[in-house]
Amino acid sequence: MKGLAGLLVIATIGASAGARVAAQSASCPDCVPAAFWEVSPTFWSGNAAEAMPESKGLDTARTADVGVAFSGGGTRSASATIGQLRGLQANGWLEKVRYVTAVSGGSWAAVPFTYYHGQLSDLLGTLQPLNATTIEQVPAGLLAERVVHSGLGHVGLQEVPSFLPDAVAGVDITQLRKSLVTARSALRKIRKREVPDAERQNKTYAHMLGKVFLDGLIPDGNRHPYAWNLATAIEMSVLSGQPTKDFVVAPENRPFLIVGGTLVQRVGHEYPRLIPVEYTGLYTGVRQQFGTVGGTYLSPWAYDRLYLAPRSDSTVLVGPGPLGRPFTLADVIASSGAAPQLELMLGDKVPERLRGPLRRMSEAFPAFANVAVRGAVPGAASAELAHGDGGFTDNLAVMPLLVRQVHNIIVFVNSSSPYDGNDQLQSYFMPLRVRDGNGDKSMNPVFEKDGYRTVIDGLNAATRAGGGAIYCDRGWTVLGNEVYNIRGYKGLNICWVYNYAADAWKGSLPSAIKEWVNPPDKKHLSKQAKQLAHFPYYSTFGENKNGVIKLKALQVNLLADLAAWSVTNPVSTAAILRAFDAGVLPVPTSK
Repeated sequence: MKGLAGLLVIATIGASAGARVAAQSASCPDCVPAAFWEVSPTFWSGNAAEAMPESKGLDTARTADVGVAFSGGGTRSASATIGQLRGLQANGWLEKVRYVTAVSGGSWAAVPFTYYHGQLSDLLGTLQPLNATTIEQVPAGLLAERVVHSGLGHVGLQEVPSFLPDAVAGVDITQLRKSLVTARSALRKIRKREVPDAERQNKTYAHMLGKVFLDGLIPDGNRHPYAWNLATAIEMSVLSGQPTKDFVVAPENRPFLIVGGTLVQRVGHEYPRLIPVEYTGLYTGVRQQFGTVGGTYLSPWAYDRLYLAPRSDSTVLVGPGPLGRPFTLADVIASSGAAPQLELMLGDKVPERLRGPLRRMSEAFPAFANVAVRGAVPGAASAELAHGDGGFTDNLAVMPLLVRQVHNIIVFVNSSSPYDGNDQLQSYFMPLRVRDGNGDKSMNPVFEKDGYRTVIDGLNAATRAGGGAIYCDRGWTVLGNEVYNIRGYKGLNICWVYNYAADAWKGSLPSAIKEWVNPPDKKHLSKQAKQLAHFPYYSTFGENKNGVIKLKALQVNLLADLAAWSVTNPVSTAAILRAFDAGVLPVPTSK
């Protein structure tokens, strides 16, 4: 990324997050009650049943035992997720899905999908033959348009005033900084685009992503608290005193969304402790206890509060008042998609003298206070702890589905590398000694080791036959996992769907597009062939020159089309239907 705009964006994302917000005193007249749910730390190894807070509502609205997981991968995964949602919709399967889980870039598409109130065909686009004339200029759907216009430069510039120092080259610019901040606030009010905690620097990344992926699609998704649906918004309103209309709610016909994040807890100079976090419209929190952190779900509007006090066996008092420190959908997608954060915190790839500045840079990414309740008594709210990318721990977004013992699962792996070299996939079958800026791969095993070879062999067989990279199987055993507090169970039916440019798909392309994907002259590439040089394994960052996460219309449209095909082609559709329990998903009508 070059030029002044690029430098300012880097400065914006990387500036120091400044002083922590101090907790309130023990007296809290503005505090209000919030619902909480304790989770037993021994659930993973015990026998007692656990009803999730959403179970009762889902048992009425979404009876099919189906979960769909969308992996991480920046705008590459967001583009693929758009296509996969489009394909599921075309098959008539979305209305049957009980749970949708996502991390990182997958959440950048899954959150707008869940909370968008317009026509899904407008948001996702529809299955249409690709057109060489329009594929480079016209993003297929409103969400694809957001990916195409996801450059962080213009939104980053708005955040720059908050990060200016007191002086530059000995010249005091304090008053200039204050004037710029005041002018920015006035402009936002005129445009009705105020953001919460505007000067809180660890909200910077959330403000930026919220403008890109939520503004214009999800009214107030970057500003107001959110709920699962209207019924839960009313319940939250009764407790908090905040009007129901101020909560962003999902339409009634959407699956229950769970977005994965990772709480990053520094432990001296050791590698940080990485703690899985779940964000939902009904609750947010950490399932397992890690010292004074975790073991508790809390209503999402109340997450990140700095004061807690006992209330009853189902509610705690939180403060400040209901309008203070709002937790928003922008915070969710920023935490889940904060991939650079851990690398900056570690700083182990740069000289020692640069590590301090890099760690200060990481503080522009999300940091929230965490709530822990033990025996219905809350402990003190934690300091603001870094909340990073869901891919630091569970990059395939599988764990929340296993927590809830879902028996029919489709995992969409939207990776930047071929399936036989993906350590993220392998980590679910065996612990890997990989602990770096991409996360910890040692704590994920939930399937038998032999299953990994089975999956790779299955994907190889499918691709050798010219089809997509899909492998489905029935009757798997899920192993208990203490870190994620998953209890083992039997009878899992699972399909792994990998982003792979199958021969059958390429053969269906218009001739011009086919030559862009497989150029006949490798030495003299067209502009389009150069854009698709890494297809479908675009880099998570910097795929295009002068673009941090931005992809071009051709790149987005083609990847979304491949992703939709991966679930709608007859071979994949038949494999999924065979693997799942009878009657769980309908047989698609002819498209």
